[in-house]
Amino acid sequence: MILVGEFGRAIEHTYLISRWLSGRDAGVLRDHPDILAPPARDVWDLSPEERKTLEARWGDQILEAQIEVVLEAGNEYNDWQAPLARKFQERARRVLLSKRIIACTTTGAANFRDTIHYVRPEIFVVEEAGEVLESHVFTALSYGTKQLILIGDHKYVTILLALCEA
Repeated sequence: MILVGEFGRAIEHTYLISRWLSGRDAGVLRDHPDILAPPARDVWDLSPEERKTLEARWGDQILEAQIEVVLEAGNEYNDWQAPLARKFQERARRVLLSKRIIACTTTGAANFRDTIHYVRPEIFVVEEAGEVLESHVFTALSYGTKQLILIGDHKYVTILLALCEA
């Protein structure tokens, strides 16, 4: 069975809410027994301003529920991802522990910062040195680093070495 409205057109599933939000009555369904039954009658008596306020509150509640679902999914993803990341870090640590020199871009240094700090390489080579801020290089250094080699801008290297000596 298909409900039809004016001019014999099918009534969409959003028909009632659209009419309600626009401040109108139930239209062709106004005489339907469930539309103006006592529990639902009060919503149709609200003014357009009250309807907009109620719509905003419902929208906020729906958004909060959706945010909660996304947060729960993100937390579940993190819970599954953490053991995998530890396994990959363990493998990288084993490989890097056998190396005396570690070379990487600043992006690699940022991605493997914890692993590099754990390994404490004596010699650390950073590519793209002329393209980055000093802070990006400093975060990659560990207590075990004895020599830092920066590949890039010779002026930058001079400035960074002066900062290290200070």
